[in-house]
Amino acid sequence: MLRQMKERLQEHTATFPEGFGPAFSIQYDAWSSAANEQYLGITVSYVDKDFNLQRETLGVIEFPGSHTAQDIAQFIKQVTSDFFPDSLPHHVFVAATTDCAANVIASARELKVPHHPCDAHRLSTAVRWGMGTNGNDNSCENAPGRALITRVCALVAHFTRSPLRTASLLDIQKRYAEYGIYNVLEAIAAEVKHVKHSATRWTGDFDMLHRVCELFVAHTLYFQDYENWVYADIHLTPPEYTSCAHLCGVFSAAMQVSQTLQGGAGSSVSAAFTMFCDLVHDGSKDHVNVLDLHNVGTFKRIWDNELDDTVAVAAQNVFIKKVKKYNDLADASDVKKMCIILDLDVWMDVREREDNNFDGEDMLRAEYDRCRALVMSPPPPPPAESPPTTTPASAIPDSESEGADGMPLFSERNKRRTSLPPMQRRVRARPAVPASDEVTRYMNHPHKKPGQTVNDFWRANAVHFPVLALIARKYLSIDSTSCETERVFSKSGGLISKLRTTMAAEKVAAFMFIAANKEKHELVKKFIAATAATAATAATAATAATAATAATR
Repeated sequence: MLRQMKERLQEHTATFPEGFGPAFSIQYDAWSSAANEQYLGITVSYVDKDFNLQRETLGVIEFPGSHTAQDIAQFIKQVTSDFFPDSLPHHVFVAATTDCAANVIASARELKVPHHPCDAHRLSTAVRWGMGTNGNDNSCENAPGRALITRVCALVAHFTRSPLRTASLLDIQKRYAEYGIYNVLEAIAAEVKHVKHSATRWTGDFDMLHRVCELFVAHTLYFQDYENWVYADIHLTPPEYTSCAHLCGVFSAAMQVSQTLQGGAGSSVSAAFTMFCDLVHDGSKDHVNVLDLHNVGTFKRIWDNELDDTVAVAAQNVFIKKVKKYNDLADASDVKKMCIILDLDVWMDVREREDNNFDGEDMLRAEYDRCRALVMSPPPPPPAESPPTTTPASAIPDSESEGADGMPLFSERNKRRTSLPPMQRRVRARPAVPASDEVTRYMNHPHKKPGQTVNDFWRANAVHFPVLALIARKYLSIDSTSCETERVFSKSGGLISKLRTTMAAEKVAAFMFIAANKEKHELVKKFIAATAATAATAATAATAATAATAATR
């Protein structure tokens, strides 16, 4: 499996001209197991020649000691040399996508690899500042929101710490739903439980607030059985329930963005940038969609002059301010700007904004000229024992044409392997385009079709922009989030349970490497295909049997 991965990485490297530069993106993060052992998870991503985003897990490797920037950088260099011999990280990786921890950002500087902050972590930070759960009492920018979250946590803890109270709340829901009174009281279906506060995931706090709103009527019925003074410090007031509903409305769009980022559809940097821009635009509207307490599960629109909720107003203002700051291109790295330039729709929208000074054309032309010079470089001389070969002028294409196999000529001709190190053992290529201005044609090209991703665009137009397509494959490999590393950690947590705390670190690394990459192994692929075929056959047979039984009746 390790050998096959190294072959895949080297094959991808060979699809670029010699000296083209880095062709992979790296994501890494630290993790502590249930046995309190430290590990470093490392994944890489790249865009293959068919413009499909591929991900590989290099490993979850024990990383003892202090996690200083220098230690992390040295560790990354060792792993890089294992998979890319005789190559340094900045020769291999176009960018490093990590969270915004100071030591991790400094480690990227030590590696001389541009750093791209994880957009999912940035969104989480902005929401937590908006809710008031980030920082301490002195640095909090939404004190009313912080106080409300504290009150909600106390209410949830009142039920979750006592099985009897939880059972009593469930009994109230069942009893009144059975009699149909829930429809009159405008509540929801029975058997809804609370969600606890999360110290690290803002989505957990969002779910907690949403569930408290759903249980608004059930809470009211529950506390009616007690004197008002008994649980006065526990039960929320109607305005506090309203504030919870408003907070759910303010952050509902952020919840959708978070799910898109984690699901993979927002893996490109330009897609994440667009979603952040939409959040800022929605926050500047003259209305807000808030959760309807009287029809839980739906949202209603209220205008700004009706939103006199101090908690919600502060949350929205702080949240939008943070998102604007994180999405400002003036402070963005060059790799992020290139990702936006290579998404034509997003780039043109940015250029048309009056409040934006980012043009990007000079940056694209500079990168294009550098790459075109590499692609147009003459092939190496033939060996001394053979006579030099020349190509007739008539055989050299002067237009955008394709070879016999349907691939662009520049990507298939003049393939010559040398004895150079693997990272430099690349294809010498010559473009199939004339000396026309490829950048100008790209800027005037029709925009993406509806529903078409940036990878789909380049897959369809790579033959028209061969040099820019190489540049796109380089920068589109940058993942907008480090969620892939987090997924590997989730698998690791399942492996190193409380019953396996004494497992050796070498075994953990071996098991996690297999678990993360097994689906790409040829034997596993055959097994998965055979299992799917067997399941499809069984489903067809069951459907036929059901139809035959129905016919006999």
